[in-house]
Amino acid sequence: MKKKNGYHFFLRTLVLLVVAGTLFYIVKELRANFGAVYSAHLRFHVGGVLCGILFIMGSYLATTYAWLLAIKTYPSENKIEFGESVAIVNSTQLSKYLPGKIWSYALQMVIMEKKGIPKSFVLYINAIIIVSSLVTNILIATPVFLFYHNPFWGIAIALIVCSGAVAYTGFLIAEKRVTKVLSWVLGRFNKTLLVHSMKRSDLIAIQVPIICSNLLFGFSGIALCHSIGFAISPGKTALVCSSMLLADLVGFVMVFSPGGLGVREGALFFLLNPFFGTGMSLIIPLVMRFFSMISDMVLGVIAFCLYRKYSAFSKKTGVRIKP
Repeated sequence: MKKKNGYHFFLRTLVLLVVAGTLFYIVKELRANFGAVYSAHLRFHVGGVLCGILFIMGSYLATTYAWLLAIKTYPSENKIEFGESVAIVNSTQLSKYLPGKIWSYALQMVIMEKKGIPKSFVLYINAIIIVSSLVTNILIATPVFLFYHNPFWGIAIALIVCSGAVAYTGFLIAEKRVTKVLSWVLGRFNKTLLVHSMKRSDLIAIQVPIICSNLLFGFSGIALCHSIGFAISPGKTALVCSSMLLADLVGFVMVFSPGGLGVREGALFFLLNPFFGTGMSLIIPLVMRFFSMISDMVLGVIAFCLYRKYSAFSKKTGVRIKP
């Protein structure tokens, strides 16, 4: 038990140091390059702001739809509608600003268990969505970003990525292996056995909204750049999209960083700096964080309103109440 507590303390300390170091570096660079930032003459454009926020919200909703497709594969009498899935997923996702990534999934397990869906299955579908999101993120963003650094390596990595995509598709087609691997992983965290798994067609079907989610989040970077009056040349739009995706990936992997705070901004700065200079590379991550938090709050308010409408059960009887 002491070893486990020591391990978690080490991870929290490490992430805290990374976040603090990243924030310190960003503040230091802002102070050192204040002239470049000031000379940018930032002007917010309402159209760009709205487009950026809508792209981010669209990204979240696409992932929510993938979650809905996955949850519907469980044979339950309590059918979930899209509005209710928005309420459940996006209200619980606000807990991502707490240290650790488990709180939203824990809340989902509590809510869905009342609907007759086992905790193990909720963990199972979230694991599928996380793995699929990370894999598609890497497959989309890595070759594009490397191509801007060196076209030769970009093409070489693209070929490797294509091979990886084929291998991942084969992994999904062999759904028994997916179930076996995830059942073993879930068994390490939850003693409940996985009583139901997704079929091959269902596993492949949820990849479509997940890919759309990644693309929409990448497009939000372009809109947010235009929202501050920073015109991106057509040749570098793909660079911004891929940098947004890779930075988001780094922020997610840092488990104990609340919402990837500091880590995602630092990663985006280092990815963009060689191409756009220090001034704009400092501004873009901060603007991205500001608008992503606005998107979280707006969608969170909508989710809570929908959650009240789709009150799943009566406190006394436990029977579903239709709005």
